[in-house]
Amino acid sequence: MRIDPADRVRSSQTLFKDQEQKIYEKIDILSTCYIRGILWTKIILLKKRDGMGKKLILVCGLGTTGKSYWSNIIMALLAPSNPVLIDLDEVRNRYWGDRALTLSDEEHIYKNKLTRQEVQRAFIVDRANVVIVNMTMLTKEGHQKPFMQMIQETEEILIRIEVESALKNLRIVPAVVTPINVRALWMDCDLEATRRRLQARQSSHSVVASDVLDIKVFEHGRKRFEPPDGEYYPYLRVDTSDESPEADRKRLVEIFDFVV
Repeated sequence: MRIDPADRVRSSQTLFKDQEQKIYEKIDILSTCYIRGILWTKIILLKKRDGMGKKLILVCGLGTTGKSYWSNIIMALLAPSNPVLIDLDEVRNRYWGDRALTLSDEEHIYKNKLTRQEVQRAFIVDRANVVIVNMTMLTKEGHQKPFMQMIQETEEILIRIEVESALKNLRIVPAVVTPINVRALWMDCDLEATRRRLQARQSSHSVVASDVLDIKVFEHGRKRFEPPDGEYYPYLRVDTSDESPEADRKRLVEIFDFVV
């Protein structure tokens, strides 16, 4: 089932209108009881413009494509916005430790759920304006769709928080009711680059859970991987096969233009 961004906007606007009426009713009672002719407090529904509102940058793709490297580059680029980085591998290692390399299918599903909860916590508890997520997003039905459902739920929670605050404080509350601005970077590379990077990892004896240990494991993931196609969020494909400084500079400009 496709989650249409326009439907998310309409859903948020409907929710806000219902809650806004409750605010009007409460203000009306207060004005009658205390001050006649009180100036009405109204929630201002801001229309989202480019560069405004909350932003989520999803860095997705298979292992060896440079997701972690570019996630950290983006963190540095957006440092003035105090971004929060949510890393799937960090979540996996935090909860499973030494067992991170031997998770069952059910544990992998729960790992993805925990990562989505981390994203919600960043927006709702930490009040982050920019969240960067390093996550493979293997399939559309099992990963991309639940991720965007989580985003929609997060938006609705943020709206209810703002409305409750307005009810309590009777103040003007600017509220962005359009969706969290999601942008996906699909990191990709050719098979030759994958083999080269796997060999480098193996020669350096790197055995952390984020590593693809051999080409067979990579091929298994590659056969299952469903790249983004624009159904759930806009994306930019970034080919990292060429590791030259010139190619890196070009990628940096393309990524910056896309996410900022």
